[in-house]
Amino acid sequence: MNNSNFIDYIKNAYKTGGVIIKILMINAFVFLFYILLIIIGKLFFIEQISSIFKWIFVLPGTFAELLYKPWTLVSNLFAHYSLGHFFWNMIMFYFTAKLFVPFFGEKRLLSTYIFGGVFGGLIHILSYLIFPFFSEQIPAEVVGASGAIAALIGALVYYQPHLKIKLFFMIEIPFWVFGVFFILSDLLYLTRADGIAHFVHLGGAVFGVLSVLKVNQSSNFMNTLDRWVSFNFSFKRQPKMKVYRNSDAKKMNDDFYRDNKAKKQKQVDAILDKISKHGYDSLSKKEKDFLFKYSNEK
Repeated sequence: MNNSNFIDYIKNAYKTGGVIIKILMINAFVFLFYILLIIIGKLFFIEQISSIFKWIFVLPGTFAELLYKPWTLVSNLFAHYSLGHFFWNMIMFYFTAKLFVPFFGEKRLLSTYIFGGVFGGLIHILSYLIFPFFSEQIPAEVVGASGAIAALIGALVYYQPHLKIKLFFMIEIPFWVFGVFFILSDLLYLTRADGIAHFVHLGGAVFGVLSVLKVNQSSNFMNTLDRWVSFNFSFKRQPKMKVYRNSDAKKMNDDFYRDNKAKKQKQVDAILDKISKHGYDSLSKKEKDFLFKYSNEK
């Protein structure tokens, strides 16, 4: 494979991949950019070159600094400082995102990732203003997708607590056990100087729970955020004119449309119930394809 073919392959993978693949690839590109800056800095003895990365991607620990670089509320969600940090966050993201999409769809995945991470970052900054314990500490900067991933976990724990998952591909446990362990690990180490922004995780998890309250009702605030994300961050251009996929679409009357919608919803409910009891892997290929197609129609 020559360089041209490789670049075309990457472009095609990004263009045709779903939201999960795109988020993974963006995180990978940003991490490679950071590594490149570090290598250039060492080769040419440019010690301050890493400050470029910090300016673009690192969320400051105070609101005063945030005023000068507000974009970092979002950009930090796609950046990492070490291979271990990047690798484990992406593994965790892929794992939770694959569980998340069948229930909520790719559009909701993107909006929960972004706004969950933003909310977690704001909670982190607020913690230094609220709690006396942090009053004499220098506010820590934040980088990484952990808060966004915590939002996905929080949403799943609240919406599908009995969803079965396999820990280490062997031990089957309900998802709420995994979620509780995740939250407790942050609470237990909340006051330790271990370099982890625990309030980012907790804030993200809280946002995730809030995002699925009244999730099937029009009053759910995520409906507005979904539209905002689709307009500003959409990975696909929506057609300006409505397109009918087949000639029968125009002939559907209201009664047939409602019956068809109810039939689909019944199938979805049966599949989700099966996932809750036996896990996502218990689905047949036909059921997985139907659920994926349905989630993208939402």
